[in-house]
Amino acid sequence: MQTAEVDRSLIPSSRETRNGALAAVRCDSADRAAETNPAIDTPRVVAVVVSYRRHDQLATLLDALERQSVALERIVVVDNDGTRETANVIQQHPIVEHINGRKNLGGAGGFAYGMLHALAEGANLVWVMDDDGCPAGDDTLAGLIAGLRSRNWDAASPLVVDAEDPAKLAFPLRVGLKFLSRTASVRSRGVIPLFAHLFNGLLISSDALMRAGVPDMRLAIRGDEVDFMHRMRRAGVSFGTLATVEFRHPSSNAEIVPLIPGVLHVVWPRDSVKRERFFVNRGYLIRTHRLWIVLLRDLVCYPWFFLVTRRGDALGLAQWIAQLWRGSRLRFISSRPG
Repeated sequence: MQTAEVDRSLIPSSRETRNGALAAVRCDSADRAAETNPAIDTPRVVAVVVSYRRHDQLATLLDALERQSVALERIVVVDNDGTRETANVIQQHPIVEHINGRKNLGGAGGFAYGMLHALAEGANLVWVMDDDGCPAGDDTLAGLIAGLRSRNWDAASPLVVDAEDPAKLAFPLRVGLKFLSRTASVRSRGVIPLFAHLFNGLLISSDALMRAGVPDMRLAIRGDEVDFMHRMRRAGVSFGTLATVEFRHPSSNAEIVPLIPGVLHVVWPRDSVKRERFFVNRGYLIRTHRLWIVLLRDLVCYPWFFLVTRRGDALGLAQWIAQLWRGSRLRFISSRPG
């Protein structure tokens, strides 16, 4: 399983979200405002961790999960590789259930498998993350539950900060026409409705999962989080980011190429396999969720990147167009064996 980073340019701005999805969420929240939410009053939280060949980071994460001030009922580790080192780490944690399949399901498939397993085991709240992330403190889960209660949300995400420099965001956030990269610039906002860094500490209720479904395993490596976010919006799931609760994750800066600093950039994965999946899945997302503003932005930014920044990379431009087209035709890349 490769880390599935969210391309923030696929997340609509605040103005773009204030239409049908926001109205649906408000109506649904109003209908349920007077109801008691058993998932908050009597939380049965199962953490779902998808792991792939990062046993040292997994050990750090499991220690942090066991230290949470709100006790977890169980930790489910979906092991997409099945190495002896990973098994040895898991054996040191009795609360952990090790799901070791015979095939690498990818990040999206692993999350789907783990979420369904948690639901089948009776969880009413599922806490979702990769093995390279980590709660910033022992009260992270408590903060998320408190946020669900105070906001009457179905799901909440922490603010994802750079693991090496928590003063910076792990991923830049677009607000209006600008991208924010400093933690303080976002924390002051308190909450960000209808936006979340999914699968990096997302806490989601079982009811919300039943309405939105589970991640689409076809979107391996990239795009699964963006797809799931749009499905949550359409399903009327109320959610957002709690900017006062933090979760640490490696920075995405190595993949971001600025065109106009703070205003325009492109995402350019260094690994060729990740890059191909990124653009193929992006084509699917643009067509499926009708992200026409995103498409227009891409038609400006990526030709600029290939022809100006990369100085006449016509072959790269042609490959980018072909990969977007493949995704728009639902011609996904098949998973590698394993």
